[in-house]
Amino acid sequence: MASRVFESLTAGRGRLYPMDAQKRSQWVERVERFDWWQKMDEDEQKARVPHFDGFIKVDQELVNALSAALREHGGPFRYNLEATKQAGVDGSLEQVNLTYHIQKVKTDGYAAPAPAPAPMPVAEDIPF
Repeated sequence: MASRVFESLTAGRGRLYPMDAQKRSQWVERVERFDWWQKMDEDEQKARVPHFDGFIKVDQELVNALSAALREHGGPFRYNLEATKQAGVDGSLEQVNLTYHIQKVKTDGYAAPAPAPAPMPVAEDIPF
C-alpha cells in the first residue's frame, strides 16, 4: 500500500502518519544510545520524541524545481509546506498530507513586496 501511495505522489509532496505509543517507544530506544540524546535533560528528551513520521517524495522533477528556484531567487528561498489532515473511516486522524509551494520572484516592479519570511528555527532545532 505505501509504495502505491509513494508512486502516486507528485515530487515534493509527502505524508505524515501518527505514531502510536509503541512506535514512539521504539524510536526512543533507538536514540538512547547516542551522545546527543544523553546530553539532554528529561524535558528536552520528551519534547524531541516525534508524534508523526513519514516522507517527502524527492525525484529529478523536485531537484529541477529546487535548482530553478535557486537560480530565480539568486540564493536561498522559502520552500513553503501546507499540511491537511485526512481522517480515517472511523473519524480519527489517519494521515497528514503535505504539499509545497515555491513563491515566484516578482518582476513587474509594481508588485507588493513579499511578506517577510518566518524566523528560521535555531540550528539545533532542525532535525537533520
